[in-house]
Amino acid sequence: GAEHPATPMECRIRKLTYFSPIYMDFIIYRDDIPPEPGQTHGSIEESSVHIGNLPIMVRSARCNLHPNNIAGSQDSPRKLSPHTSPDDAEYHQT
Repeated sequence: GAEHPATPMECRIRKLTYFSPIYMDFIIYRDDIPPEPGQTHGSIEESSVHIGNLPIMVRSARCNLHPNNIAGSQDSPRKLSPHTSPDDAEYHQT
């Protein structure tokens, strides 16, 4: 399927978790793999391995509603987003 940036409200409506994937690069050292010249153990290098998901707090630096992630938002004052509801508005306005 296609990927697109989700908003907190979209996740709430679709009953999804508003999260970001976490990727990690690592090297596995094993005794049963022939070593390369100058090494004592063989190794396998893995890059961009998905190790889990981390929930994102609304309006944090990683949130799609954060002013740094919205073009032109640094020039205007922050207002209530159309993606907020009255019950959580206190978390969205300044």
